[in-house]
Amino acid sequence: VTKNAAGARFHAELARQLADFLLPVLDKVSGGTILLTDVYCLYNRARGTDLVSPDDLCTASEQFERLGLPLRLRNLGTDVKVIEDARENGGSDMTTRIRELASRKCGVSARDLAREASLPLLLAREKLLAAEHATHLCRDEAPSGLVFYHNIFLEASTAR
Repeated sequence: VTKNAAGARFHAELARQLADFLLPVLDKVSGGTILLTDVYCLYNRARGTDLVSPDDLCTASEQFERLGLPLRLRNLGTDVKVIEDARENGGSDMTTRIRELASRKCGVSARDLAREASLPLLLAREKLLAAEHATHLCRDEAPSGLVFYHNIFLEASTAR
């Protein structure tokens, strides 16, 4: 799809084309989530010519839910945008995986999660911060870096 051919429907048509392109990709990546910057690179590499601008890609991605497509654009809080498979169960599988990793190891860093879950480092950090925000983890900011631990305080308060 091109701007000249689609006219006013360009972003809606691009969103549909992106969904067709991304669903097989999201089936292969851990957690069904991919950074918008990675989508930009993968999609434009696949197009070869008549590349899509970052603004057009973002505008098209914002229309996924309105068009009833099985994807959603999500902002992870620190200017990190990701595209998620809306058919996934809201990230609870990843949350469970993070909690298990934090319980099994003596602390988990973004690098540990990235290695374990085959995630980009930036996305692994954001997933850990989201798990902390949901009170599943607590953090330790040490000179060696940011490390997250299983939140035993939460268990102690629910045991009472």
